[in-house]
Amino acid sequence: GDERDRVVLQGVSKGSARVVSISPDDELLAVGGTDWSVRLFRTKEDYLPPRWGGVLCGHWGIITCLAFTPDSKRLASGSGDGTVRLWDVVAGQQVGGAMQHFAVVNDVALVDLPLGGNSYL
Repeated sequence: GDERDRVVLQGVSKGSARVVSISPDDELLAVGGTDWSVRLFRTKEDYLPPRWGGVLCGHWGIITCLAFTPDSKRLASGSGDGTVRLWDVVAGQQVGGAMQHFAVVNDVALVDLPLGGNSYL
């Protein structure tokens, strides 16, 4: 494409991005990659990171998959380290502990369950 159509994302090295996800409310872009972190960018503010910095760290392997909750407030990340982590994207904090899997996590999906409150599967 044309150079005018490209966006440079702060902190994302060329070739390091492996997976992206856009929040259901179209406010955030999540980028995961080879540096073992997830970076968030505000889509409607020139792709700047959130005020808390926008970097979610905790995995010990390449980020392989990302999924936002239907309300766009949380993000699940899967990794080559065999874990899934749930993040509060408003605060920039991990929610609970890592969920361990027996191998590389290749896909995550989150749905809102009718159990009251914020229940996700």
